[in-house]
Amino acid sequence: MDVAVEPGESQQQIDELKDLIGSLRKELQHKNKMIDLLRLQKKSSQDWKAAPILEEDNRQSRKMEALGHMALAMAHDFNNLLVAINGYSALLLEKRFEDEEIRSGLEQICRAGERATGLTRQILAFSRKKKIAFGALDVNSVMENLSGMLERLLGKQIDLQVLLDPHLELVLGDSGQMEQALLNLALNARDAMPGGGRITFATANSTFPIHSHFTREGKKQGPCILVSVTDTGVGMDKSTLARIFDPFYTTKSKGSGTGVGLTTVFGIVRDMGGDIEVASHPGRGTVFSLYIPCPEPNALRTDATDASQTYFATDFPPATLLVVEDDDSVRALVCAVLRMAGHQVLEAANGEDALEICSMHEGNLTGMITDKTLPRHRGVDLAEQVRELRPDMRVLFMSGTADESPNGNPPAEDNRALGLFLEKPFTPKGLLTKLRELLIY
Repeated sequence: MDVAVEPGESQQQIDELKDLIGSLRKELQHKNKMIDLLRLQKKSSQDWKAAPILEEDNRQSRKMEALGHMALAMAHDFNNLLVAINGYSALLLEKRFEDEEIRSGLEQICRAGERATGLTRQILAFSRKKKIAFGALDVNSVMENLSGMLERLLGKQIDLQVLLDPHLELVLGDSGQMEQALLNLALNARDAMPGGGRITFATANSTFPIHSHFTREGKKQGPCILVSVTDTGVGMDKSTLARIFDPFYTTKSKGSGTGVGLTTVFGIVRDMGGDIEVASHPGRGTVFSLYIPCPEPNALRTDATDASQTYFATDFPPATLLVVEDDDSVRALVCAVLRMAGHQVLEAANGEDALEICSMHEGNLTGMITDKTLPRHRGVDLAEQVRELRPDMRVLFMSGTADESPNGNPPAEDNRALGLFLEKPFTPKGLLTKLRELLIY
């Protein structure tokens, strides 16, 4: 039986459905707004919680930047002092004292100066104003030189063991940086053993493990040395292990840790082309394994020299040289070394005096040795002004704070037309070697 539906009744149902759909749409819009509001509140809450962390990170960054500027200024003055200390002690050793006690004391001064030179390199690397120049490095020698200091730093509660492979291969690196890495690892291990324990340093020839970053990055594996630092401390859990190389991350109490010690180690090892791995378990100690690649044999080649021949012996004729340096002790040493090598030397303490000498001197001037930073003058600007007076002038720039040569490129890419670069602190031998390179070209 069919039921008849009046047209007016059908329209009424449609209107009711439209009203229901409209109500549902409004309710849905209201719920969406509530959801958006809750999301915003949640994000604001997260941002509020993260704000102190971000503020602390920013504060630490500003602190590190300020320390970098301060370190740069300190390194500049310290380098000038080391030029005099290292230089004059080397000159005295050339006199070949028969008194063994005097000679031994001078050798100790030279060794201390070399260690201080390494410290200034680390300071400049920290200030990001210097790239370390790597050379042949014997890690065993670094460890032997460091072990005495470590025993004093670690204290009587720590048993220090050093196991060195007598046939360890040489690597490319910097002794100062390697000392810093080993020292940081030793102090980190000591802090993990408040009640005392044992730290073992060991070296061995090895190959990169298959899971090293060399394999992950598609690099060819090859021979390397393995430097391991093992402690019997409290160990670390997985969550701590995942963050130990993060800058400013520390598990120590506030004020007792900077959070940059292991970050520094990581950076040093990677700069050497190596890899670092850590194995640790709570209550079972920690092992840091440093894998450092062995370079090709020709990369470690050094020029043989006759140790019996004084470095004042030269195979090029004496020259007339202008020395421009505002530090009195550095200028005096450079002039003394050059005169002992047979050169005629004119000296100036600033750019104005140097320009006056170049203008007034009637004889030949073969070369100028100048500090890169002078009062009211940049060394590069002075060189350009001098060459307007004497176009053939050859220039050797000295600096202890720049990681760049005068033309803005690394020192290895020095433009001879502009000048060569000599890094402070230098020794008399280093000065004369660079001068020879400048004059015989």
